[in-house]
Amino acid sequence: MKVARTFVVVLVPVVLLGGCSYDRPAAPPERPRPAVTTSTTTPFPGPEAWVPSPNEVEPQLKRAAADTIRALFSYEPGAGVVDAARERLGTLAAEPAIADKVEQLLDPAARAAADVLYPQMGGLAGNRASAMVVTRLRWQTGEALRSEVRTIDVRLARREGLWTVEDVASLGGEPVPVPTTLSPAARRVLEHPNIELPDSARWDIHSGLVIDRVLTVLSAIADGNQIRVGVLSSGHPQQVFGSAHTSNHIPGRAVDVWWIGAPVVEQVAAGGPLRSIVQQLLDDGVSELGSPFDLDGPGGANFANLVHQDHLHIGFDSA
Repeated sequence: MKVARTFVVVLVPVVLLGGCSYDRPAAPPERPRPAVTTSTTTPFPGPEAWVPSPNEVEPQLKRAAADTIRALFSYEPGAGVVDAARERLGTLAAEPAIADKVEQLLDPAARAAADVLYPQMGGLAGNRASAMVVTRLRWQTGEALRSEVRTIDVRLARREGLWTVEDVASLGGEPVPVPTTLSPAARRVLEHPNIELPDSARWDIHSGLVIDRVLTVLSAIADGNQIRVGVLSSGHPQQVFGSAHTSNHIPGRAVDVWWIGAPVVEQVAAGGPLRSIVQQLLDDGVSELGSPFDLDGPGGANFANLVHQDHLHIGFDSA
């Protein structure tokens, strides 16, 4: 005799975990530390390499800075320690002792990767230079993922015609609590869909350091253009490079933008919105304006040099 069997099918709902995008700035975080997320399905991608374009300024300098940051902060679990970081620098144009300066960002328990978004020129004086390397740092511990985008001030020296990294002068500041109140200008920049900010710049705004005049100009440019900020204050050299003059970035009176609709360095030859924006900023009374070209001649607010071929510097000599 056949016995009838009954089969019960249980339907279990499946939740798909969406990936995170770093191409656009997120809304201001509610906590001073980056959010921690978990995923059991998304693999941890390796570091993204930075490749200079044909129009890039000082490509060997920038590649040395980018490769150093990538090596310092990309490793497998157990290798996030100073001794291992020194070994990773052994084959690069970099001083191994630099690893001692970055220990606070190393995590021996994590797998880590550093994506260099852009190494912007920070200064050039003879055989010494600064590159401000906008870097997305990622860590994975177990299933927990976290990330920060920092502007790291890398210092280089030219030896026998080649640039070598000799120091890391700034790791791009530290997270600060998000204030309960922000000025309208600050909130507009933090929430603007066309502005991509490194976390270093967000922390500067959260701290109340950046003057509203800088923020107002920034959001005005972004109303008609996608922009990517390199640095506000944290991560910028303290002095105008090669001088004793304190940079307007340090008291929050300046901003550098390396992308306005396209990389600034690409707009020198190919054109783009940069020239008309520079003219408008001059008309609006910006007192310090570095760009790839000079529209108002010697002694004017606008100036051009090798350092400013890859970004637009907007500054004010007073608040």
